[in-house]
Amino acid sequence: MPLSAKTTIVHAGDPTTAADAVLSNHNAIKMIVIINDASLAQTADDLAQNPPVAERLVIWFPGGLPATYQALFSIESPETAIAFSLKLDSTVADIIRTADQPVDYVRMDQSYFKAGL
Repeated sequence: MPLSAKTTIVHAGDPTTAADAVLSNHNAIKMIVIINDASLAQTADDLAQNPPVAERLVIWFPGGLPATYQALFSIESPETAIAFSLKLDSTVADIIRTADQPVDYVRMDQSYFKAGL
């Protein structure tokens, strides 16, 4: 299944205008995928389709999280992070790490849920 309009893909070297537009949407919780893993991005996208309460959006950085966003979100041990969820105000709610592998629908949905609290 191809990624839907709920997912914004930001490739390395691309301007981050599209990501900034999604991040400025304070009516949606967000999942930020920061590794080159199409199945993980697809899982995030699938779970964004029919959210139980708040709108869900996905930003996928297949080339890794750009330095400007690393500084903005201040993720501890960014080298082990593979995705993270953001609350409506774009603060980090949950970090999914490499140790959480395999990341399935349940783990990703938990991350979305924490962002909605």
